[in-house]
Amino acid sequence: MKRMRSTWNRSRRFVRTKIGGLHLDLNANYENSVLIAGSGRGGTTWLAEIINYKHRYRFIFEPFFYERVGICGNFAWRQYLRPETHDPKYLIPASLVFSGKVRSDWTDAYNRRFLCSQRLVKDVRCNLMLKWISAHFPAMPIVLLLRHPCAVAASRLQQGWDDGYRDLFNQSQLVQDYLEPFSTAMHAAKSPFERHIFLWCIENYVPLKQLCRGDALVMFYEDLCVRPETELDRLSCYLGVTFGEGVRQALTRPSSQTRKASSINRKGADVASSWQDQVSRDMTTHALQILQLFGLGSVYSEGPMPLVEADNLLGNGEFSEPVAPRWEAMS
Repeated sequence: MKRMRSTWNRSRRFVRTKIGGLHLDLNANYENSVLIAGSGRGGTTWLAEIINYKHRYRFIFEPFFYERVGICGNFAWRQYLRPETHDPKYLIPASLVFSGKVRSDWTDAYNRRFLCSQRLVKDVRCNLMLKWISAHFPAMPIVLLLRHPCAVAASRLQQGWDDGYRDLFNQSQLVQDYLEPFSTAMHAAKSPFERHIFLWCIENYVPLKQLCRGDALVMFYEDLCVRPETELDRLSCYLGVTFGEGVRQALTRPSSQTRKASSINRKGADVASSWQDQVSRDMTTHALQILQLFGLGSVYSEGPMPLVEADNLLGNGEFSEPVAPRWEAMS
């Protein structure tokens, strides 16, 4: 039975991939693309599938994953790019992605649109170059989704994800521009949980520091869970689309990347706060100390809900400068 199930799953993935690859992209203008960015395990696939509940868009999945997408072979695992960078080894592949000229088993695996003139690009590896993307593709809507770092770290640990430190510190410009003030504390982190909290901070601190109001729409995963109507109104206005009644069903449906044990699959579970069952009080305290290092303690605290309105994160000073409290790694 186990062997039959495995064979069936492989066959289903093969058919799904081939269906996704059968598409005709009718408009190569990058303005016809929408980018969904955020932390891995932060709900980006769920948000993308909510937006694309009617399969209005061609769905391009994680195109900047260099191990899976050949044209992005020069990108790092989480590539940082200064906004003024014009290096063709990054600009040409990004142009191919946003104009819909990328095609692979990986990127097309979840696409269900055959004839398409609009694209929905979902990627969790591009946070550190969002300002660069905004500068070079200014008319393309960008949505940045944030989720509580404890929830993200707990989910990543369950999946066995690496913290990516080596890749971050191998990027000299990233170290020079952002990592240097935090490098001692980052290397002092002893537990995998702490290191994933640091990773979450870096991949959100950088875009929040760089992006200006109008560059992107910032959304909170928790707000989408708790007040979906309000958040869908914000999203509808930003994207210039109208969501029909079918979007309600999409809101209650787990994403294609959700694990069976995930809180979104547990009846009656409070999805926004379910991580608190997995993260101890001491772990939460240390996580908040790390957030304070980056000035992100004004965004999230020990509770599950964000402390600020998402609209206030860009361009008006709600996101404060980092402070430097005493750092003590967990023993």
